[in-house]
Amino acid sequence: MTWNEWEQIKADVAERRSAGMTLDHAPERKNDGEGDLNHSRGPWARAAGAASDLSRSMTTAKSDLDSADKGVSAGLQGLASLGSLTTVLASWDERLTAVQGECRNLNPALLGVSKTLGEVDGGLGKQSAGVRLPHHKIGE
Repeated sequence: MTWNEWEQIKADVAERRSAGMTLDHAPERKNDGEGDLNHSRGPWARAAGAASDLSRSMTTAKSDLDSADKGVSAGLQGLASLGSLTTVLASWDERLTAVQGECRNLNPALLGVSKTLGEVDGGLGKQSAGVRLPHHKIGE
């Protein structure tokens, strides 16, 4: 590569850099330090609340299923279908217990994500506030 080719490459790069960088053909915007990527705890907290609600509803569903089984079991004594119903009840009880356990685990995990992201966002904001770019003034 000759010196002139190298100089031309550097000039091309400098020209592109001054034009700004865009992602996947996104329209170029003035960098005023205010982006449109926002994070809030709200969605994470709502998801955690939904997981808690679902866990509680699984408790109700299991109780309802047990109550229904007691009534049916008493009326079907001696019939062959009672064994099948008992198997179905056990299967549904396992499934509801698994969902309930998953929801119980999700609640603190989702709240933890909310807390962690909030701390990271705040910490990064404080750290980046002190960064000064060459030839760049805040608000430019």
